Amino acid sequence: HGVGERSDRVDLRGLGAAVNETGKRTRTALLLALGALGVFLRVVKAGDWPAGPWIDELYFLRAARLSAVEGFRSLFGTTPMQPTDFLLSSGWRYYPSHIFLLPLAAADRLAGGGMASVRLIALGSGVLLFLASLALAAEATRERPRALLPAFVLLATSLWLLTQARWACGVVLTSAVVTAAAAAGLRAWRRSSPAWAIASGALFGLGAAGYASARLALALPAAVFVAAWALGHRVARRLALVALLAEVVVIAPLALTYARQPERLTAHVRDLSILSRPAGEAGRAFFANVRDYAALFFVRGDAIARHGDPDRPVVLAAVGALLVAGAAAGIARAGVERLFLLPIAVFLAGGLLARDTESANASRVSLA
Repeated sequence: HGVGERSDRVDLRGLGAAVNETGKRTRTALLLALGALGVFLRVVKAGDWPAGPWIDELYFLRAARLSAVEGFRSLFGTTPMQPTDFLLSSGWRYYPSHIFLLPLAAADRLAGGGMASVRLIALGSGVLLFLASLALAAEATRERPRALLPAFVLLATSLWLLTQARWACGVVLTSAVVTAAAAAGLRAWRRSSPAWAIASGALFGLGAAGYASARLALALPAAVFVAAWALGHRVARRLALVALLAEVVVIAPLALTYARQPERLTAHVRDLSILSRPAGEAGRAFFANVRDYAALFFVRGDAIARHGDPDRPVVLAAVGALLVAGAAAGIARAGVERLFLLPIAVFLAGGLLARDTESANASRVSLA
């Protein structure tokens, strides 16, 4: 009887292991299916959505082609977004050459030019942002695995990611790089891995060579370092320092270029910042931004058609409720959860402090 009882126990344990293994396989299959769905939704209407001009993509391709022609002579130089005779008096915006644009030039050659190149860099950037977001979700939910499946569902079907992935590829590609940097940083935290910390810092440095608001991300490893120092967390402090050093190495040559041409560093920001206006006007612009961005997320789309779909909000009401509840839960927690909200707040503030003649702009808060 005793032997039979032990055999039953062994059988039950084996059955439990088989059930767990089946559950893992089912979960993996669901996650892979959601990833495939997210990619499919981003490329399914490549030929006819959007119907209008892909202005940002054309500017981006032009700058990439100029960088490819110049070669490594200006590895860390800058390239005007628009042709010189189109530029505004302040210069408007400059793309860093090569460090960020050479991959786009390679994609241009692969596609063979024309609209095929335009669509490839737009949709390719959107797919990269989606995949980086999945990686970030996987790291953020590692200690709460049940949250990973709904996170994948939200990301795969996100109206924000679906609409933003079709416009302003420079912003989208920058967002992909910075999101991947955040994922690598979380992985470094979970595994106490200097290698992942180096990857995170290098990606933050690379992101700062893209859309202007990504420069705010350069402060994040330093902020984590200060927080870890205050908490007496040696491992986190060491990882943050490693990430910061990697970031400095990547961005240093470009920083020297901007030091020689400071007007190029501040051109786009100077055009848009409300801080350059009189105090009263700046205050009114800020509160108008708060109103307009709230409407952008929950009521309507971006009024600028090439930044998204003007007819629908970029965040559905139920997702907006999750966003607010998640932020509140993060603020209530101590440690890494609260710190995780810092970049979101920084990037959102960057959008709120930028205003020109048009209303809230989805691209300026894309990183948030």
